Amino acid sequence: MTTSDGLSILAILLSPLIALEVQRYIDIFRERRVRKKRIFETLMTTRRDEVSQYHVQALNMIDIDFYGIRLLGKNWRTKKEKNVLTAWKTYLDHLNTPGDLVGAVLENWVSKKDDLLADMLYEISIAVGYDFDKVYLKRSIYLPRAHGNQFLDNEIIRHNLAQILDGKKPLPMRLVTTEETQQEQKSIQNKYVEILDGNRTIKVELINNSDTKK
Repeated sequence: MTTSDGLSILAILLSPLIALEVQRYIDIFRERRVRKKRIFETLMTTRRDEVSQYHVQALNMIDIDFYGIRLLGKNWRTKKEKNVLTAWKTYLDHLNTPGDLVGAVLENWVSKKDDLLADMLYEISIAVGYDFDKVYLKRSIYLPRAHGNQFLDNEIIRHNLAQILDGKKPLPMRLVTTEETQQEQKSIQNKYVEILDGNRTIKVELINNSDTKK
């Protein structure tokens, strides 16, 4: 038997194993593509509801499903996957921005957040085979103005409440009294002043303890 014959026999014996291994990687790529597309669809449908449970879950799956594939002891990642991860890290860094977010600062933060989200969605759309531009991803969505105002109001409420609970900001209060209550308070104050000036006496009643025991 020649070397060529031996190699041919070996190839025939190994063919089923090679085919199984190739099919396994094909299935992995197909499954990962499905998950990537699901992430994109979820983020698209919730891109104006960032606090949605589904939106948050989809964001947290980006690192996993765009991580690449481990092959021959090395992690292989496409350029599209790298672009997605870079855009996601930039967006995440902005979401985790520390500091006070109120008034115009909050509005600017929200505007930049929308831009970075559109950038990330654009990179994901490219990676999963869609052809959207950034302007479309940012603008082409139905969002009632009330929802946008609600988001800003919730952020303001959340921020101020946290400041109050941390003792960094006082709780504003306004005492509202009726005219009758004000007259009563004024009468009490006048009587108290008369007592201090000696113009009014305080009635004092002495009770004998022995009489009370009977």
